[in-house]
Amino acid sequence: MAETSQAVKKTIAYSRFFNFPLTPKEIHFWLISSKTYSYHQLKRFLPQKTSLSDRDTRQKLANITKTKLVVASQALRLIKTFPTVKLCALSGSVAIGNPDVDDDIDFLIITSPHTLWLTRLLLIPLISLFFTRRQPGDNHRPNSLCFNLWLDENALT
Repeated sequence: MAETSQAVKKTIAYSRFFNFPLTPKEIHFWLISSKTYSYHQLKRFLPQKTSLSDRDTRQKLANITKTKLVVASQALRLIKTFPTVKLCALSGSVAIGNPDVDDDIDFLIITSPHTLWLTRLLLIPLISLFFTRRQPGDNHRPNSLCFNLWLDENALT
């Protein structure tokens, strides 16, 4: 029992470090433990109520995420025209729903085999014409695009 309680406390503390209060179901999903627990087993260790402050924080984060997703969707309309882009995915704080207002929007790109550098060479300048892109050394460029992970499809196997 003490082990279960500690796992819940650890999970809550970790999420608080990132200013991201978890719901009871999220605590169960993200539980920091080597053991697997059913939601029913954890229920008595979980917070019974979500505080008003936590609800406000989650609502604020949801609103910021929504704004950033609009920009990401606009960029995706352009990115998906590239036949060598096999996958374009969000990563970072926007993907998890925990961005600050000043955060950029991080992307992961997977390209067709042997086309990574060509795709990158063509995509980045085109994106830069229509969107703000985070440059090396920039600390804060709200809603700027950051293509921080590029993978060749062959590298996935």
